[in-house]
Amino acid sequence: MLKLGELLGRGGFATVYRTLDPKDATPLPIAIKKARVSQRIRRPHLQHEARVLRALEGHLAIPRVVAYGHLQHFEYLAMELLGKSLEVVAPMDERTAAKIAMHLLSAL
Repeated sequence: MLKLGELLGRGGFATVYRTLDPKDATPLPIAIKKARVSQRIRRPHLQHEARVLRALEGHLAIPRVVAYGHLQHFEYLAMELLGKSLEVVAPMDERTAAKIAMHLLSAL
């Protein structure tokens, strides 16, 4: 069972928390995305995101999926955090933005 910790961020689709790895309960930086199951249109999006991330796993720019599932009122996607939030380094100069973009594109 995943236990929610520090709130890392919120968006229009999900809320992201820090949690513990369910395999060994070590405190790892893992994000939990959750969305209300009652919003049926969003459920396929989270399922699809989990499938795509698992298919691309193994690249440094792709987070490892730890868990995907649903509870009575929520579904969730737990994945490894890859580093700092871009909000921490924003605003950034063009060179830094290009470097980050190239790193992300190298996963494709």
